[in-house]
Amino acid sequence: DAQRALPVTRIETKPAFLRVWVEPCPVDDSQELGLYYLHIEVPPDAPTFRLPPTQRGAIHLEFDHPRVPTLDLPLDLIVVPRDGA
Repeated sequence: DAQRALPVTRIETKPAFLRVWVEPCPVDDSQELGLYYLHIEVPPDAPTFRLPPTQRGAIHLEFDHPRVPTLDLPLDLIVVPRDGA
């Protein structure tokens, strides 16, 4: 694609407590290649979380790009306390 920049304009997550961000790869030629990292973080204070087996979480990304307006990713996630309780 001639337009390698992929500016993120909006991020939505299910569950909402996830922290998600996108950044270019820190390689010298990454902007020429158009490579990006997608970071997904479960914060330490996240509540216990589990969806039923028939449901999935989601990450929805919106971009300011003429050919890549959105990206929807399914997410399978279980959050339990560190002590396993």
